Amino acid sequence: MRTRHLTSSACALLLAAGLAGCGLFDATPAADSASEQPPPPSAPAQLSASERASRLASWRRATYGEQASADQAWRDRDGNRPLHRYQCLDEAVEIAGIQHSLVAICANRDDAAADEPGLLDLWLLRADANGGLETVDGRRGITLGSGGVVGSLSLVALGPDIPGVAIEAGVGDANQAMQNETVLMAVDQQQLRQVARFLSRYDNHAQLQCTSAGSSDDDALAPNSDAAAAAALPSPDCEAGLRQLRSQWQADSSRTDSGFWPLELRFSGVACGNAVIQNLRLEYDPAQRHYPSPELDSHCR
Repeated sequence: MRTRHLTSSACALLLAAGLAGCGLFDATPAADSASEQPPPPSAPAQLSASERASRLASWRRATYGEQASADQAWRDRDGNRPLHRYQCLDEAVEIAGIQHSLVAICANRDDAAADEPGLLDLWLLRADANGGLETVDGRRGITLGSGGVVGSLSLVALGPDIPGVAIEAGVGDANQAMQNETVLMAVDQQQLRQVARFLSRYDNHAQLQCTSAGSSDDDALAPNSDAAAAAALPSPDCEAGLRQLRSQWQADSSRTDSGFWPLELRFSGVACGNAVIQNLRLEYDPAQRHYPSPELDSHCR
């Protein structure tokens, strides 16, 4: 059989009709244009210290404005009220083998009342594929502290793969008793959550206007002053009603429950003339997603 070849004019007619096949074209299908594109960049699991700082600086400016800095506070407003913001925590943490950044921005109110809290923004960030940082989770406008000040923050571990933040904050008290509380925020299932809160200090020394010796919070009195002589005679009200209690806590890493370690608390001090020592163990409650809330008994009976 003789093979018939299509002329160029016949090919043109076939192409115009939308029919495939012509000896003028390669029968091999064209490669998919998408497969010819380079694969999208993947986010790095780890960053060098300088690269992380550079990305964090860009994120901070994008989130809080060009004045935002890692080294000094900057002026801002909450509605019509003035405040100063500053970066109060920046820690690189590893979660499931991937580097994250725990970043906190504190805000002190310039015109705060004595019992008014400060403001805290807490962020969980990680590197994206575009040279920046993406927000995994964020909590803005957390109210904590007193006198318009949040308090102090530190990085803690609450489980083998659960980093967290411990916040030691003042508590406003109209009766002038000095109080502090500890708030524990955890990174659990890619979320920032409060998992514990308990009173860490109670001291009503100033409320009772005690001048007795043994109060470490007062300035030393001149040895020959009348006040020093009065201090040598403890006030009956001070002895009967003085309550100076503190708590210390640590995580017990010997056992894990739902990814969290138990917490061991120790309360100690004096209350109503008696020494107080109390040890508590707090087991994480997965149903409540929180540790039990212990009470620091500061009342005299």
